[in-house]
Amino acid sequence: MNINCLNLKLLYLFLQYYAMKNTFNYLLFSKMLLKSFFFSIALFSAARIVFIIRFGSMYSFIEYSSDILPMAIAGLRFDLQSIGYILFFIYLINFSLLFSSTVKLNNFIKKLSIIFISITLTLSTVILIADQQFYSFFKLHFNSVAFDFFNEDPKLLMKSMWQEHPVIPILVITVLLFFIIKYVIANIFHQTKLTISSTNLFFRIGIIIIFFGLYFLVVRGSVGTFPLQKEDAVVSENKFLNISVLNGLYTLEKAYAEKKREFNISSPENILNKNGYKNINEAFADYKGLPIDSLNNMSFNELAFSNSNINQSGKKYHVVYLIMESMSNHFLYFHNEKTNLLGRFERHYNEDIVFRNFQSAGNGTISSLEAIILNTPYRSLFETKYRFLSFDFSIAKPFKEFGYKTNFITGIPLSWRQLNEALPKQYFDYVCGKASILRNSSKAKTNNAWGVYDHCMLDYIYDELIKSDSAMFVLSLSSTNHTPYELPEDYIPYKIDSSIFNNPEFIIPKERAIEVLTAYQYSNDALGGFLDKVKSSKLAENTIVIITGDHNNRSVLAYNSNESMKLKYSVPLYMYIPQSIKENLFIDTKRWTSHNDIMTSIYPYILNGVEYLNLGQNIFDETKDLNEFYSINDAQILFEDSANENEIKKKVKARNAILKYYYSKQIYNIK
Repeated sequence: MNINCLNLKLLYLFLQYYAMKNTFNYLLFSKMLLKSFFFSIALFSAARIVFIIRFGSMYSFIEYSSDILPMAIAGLRFDLQSIGYILFFIYLINFSLLFSSTVKLNNFIKKLSIIFISITLTLSTVILIADQQFYSFFKLHFNSVAFDFFNEDPKLLMKSMWQEHPVIPILVITVLLFFIIKYVIANIFHQTKLTISSTNLFFRIGIIIIFFGLYFLVVRGSVGTFPLQKEDAVVSENKFLNISVLNGLYTLEKAYAEKKREFNISSPENILNKNGYKNINEAFADYKGLPIDSLNNMSFNELAFSNSNINQSGKKYHVVYLIMESMSNHFLYFHNEKTNLLGRFERHYNEDIVFRNFQSAGNGTISSLEAIILNTPYRSLFETKYRFLSFDFSIAKPFKEFGYKTNFITGIPLSWRQLNEALPKQYFDYVCGKASILRNSSKAKTNNAWGVYDHCMLDYIYDELIKSDSAMFVLSLSSTNHTPYELPEDYIPYKIDSSIFNNPEFIIPKERAIEVLTAYQYSNDALGGFLDKVKSSKLAENTIVIITGDHNNRSVLAYNSNESMKLKYSVPLYMYIPQSIKENLFIDTKRWTSHNDIMTSIYPYILNGVEYLNLGQNIFDETKDLNEFYSINDAQILFEDSANENEIKKKVKARNAILKYYYSKQIYNIK
């Protein structure tokens, strides 16, 4: 009996020794991991400080000083969550020490931790830098547009990156950071000591449980009902302070998830349920502001499409719709006698209809192009199998049904974003790109970056209009005002007064700003040359010219105040409309509008007996008040301060539900 008790006691002492040894090593490595956490926080915090210095303004911190601490705390929460995921692998490896803790295993885990943490922290820092460079161009953190870069021509992409970003300094910084990080992490794992006076095993287990709980909270990011979400970044009325909360790792993960969700299209029924509608007619009732009873017996097509008989004569007008690359509305505020940013376009800009309270539908070329052509709420549709479907929502369909020749003309290669495959399915009779223009026009010249110069492309369009024996609808996309900038060798720039760069709104070096504004000026001047020819020819009385930008150029000017945010996604809308139509229009250029409203404002006055999609505003409608108009962009909705915000948001929500319902029905029907 005594021998058995002795054996049990010896076994107990052995297990206690084994457990004490293992828990000691586990806690030692946990302390090393905790120090690595603190060092990681320092790196992320430094990146945030650099971000604020680069893109912020004293206005944000003086006017909203009470929001600085909430911003810092929220930023720390997002950083902790990101770091928690980065170090999670080492945290799991550390758990093995609770079950086995040999010298050989300890040394292996130590070496593995040093290498793994050094590499992952370096890569994380590179992502933080890349996010800032992305923000410097788009004035947005990483989003799904970031992944669009991989769809570009690799040579052009590398050239653009070389010109737009300090590649060599970033590479040098990356290498230096790796050695600095490795040195710090190695010191943490080699020099850290642990002293625990208590020999109580349960005390140590308690510490382990607490550490596990804290790590779980760090990764979850919240002690509330919901884990940390993007909405938690909203800590201030000042948008820049809210933007400063997020880090590049978090936004990159969300961008990837957003990219994957783009074509995870719900069924029509789920879309209605998610938006709180029993049927699609309820959505139309909200959008049109009508009682549901008045729409109960109407079909989807009857509600989505309209038919105008204003054009009783049936006269057909050429319609030229020019989508100009990076045509910034913000830049126009710097145009004056000393800084000519319009060139020959200035006369037409002053003579004709221009809406400045205007936003692009999307914030990238392809997103705006698809929204204009198809009114699609889903981005990059042209790069999926659905590009081979024809959609009734196409901008070209009403023209085609009314007897127009429908054309898409661009100076870039048609292989870009599968335009050559997608557009013929969308009721375009003729799809013309760089190769076609060069083949059919001896005057056309190209640059080495994107394709045919804007002025050559516009000359080609003019020639096509002049020789056409029937009405034409031309949708066109320009490219010269896109980085890397390459202008015609014989282009003589207008004067740009360098003193404007003393304005604190400019956030890039003077030399680069001059290059950007000169390209912008060139593109506008080319438009002026095109309009000069149109107005002095037989086209003057039977041609409508619509000009707008695909998106703003957000890499040049700061957007860190609430007022400047209204211009962040803003492009102008210019319209030349023959007097025979213009004299019957109610024109109020203070109205808020966007790409979504252009054709619903043109179709009624030029078509007759043909249905057209009517899911936009008619900006010439004299029965509507200024407060009823709004501008929809992927990132924000703008309207008058005195407008009924809830009513406008209800309309926008309903419109989005209707569009998603339509595309869901089309796509589910082919499955």
